[in-house]
Amino acid sequence: MLGDFSPGAMAQLSLFDECPPRPASAQLMSVLDKVNNSGLGKLWFAGQGVDPDWQMKREMLSPTWTTRWEDIPVARVY
Repeated sequence: MLGDFSPGAMAQLSLFDECPPRPASAQLMSVLDKVNNSGLGKLWFAGQGVDPDWQMKREMLSPTWTTRWEDIPVARVY
């Protein structure tokens, strides 16, 4: 009942939603590029996180069985 709190002007789109870009998005990207290339500082989107150098731990990385033929396990019956 209380799970649909969101501003009326904002919507989280799914991967396949067709939504045109916002009217001033090209201008916004231009301003971001100018600031980032000026040497005065860096701007980024909050969704990128605050520590872009963070990397996931590789110790528990799953095998690539579905992306490399040579990694597919072979079952043999003796």
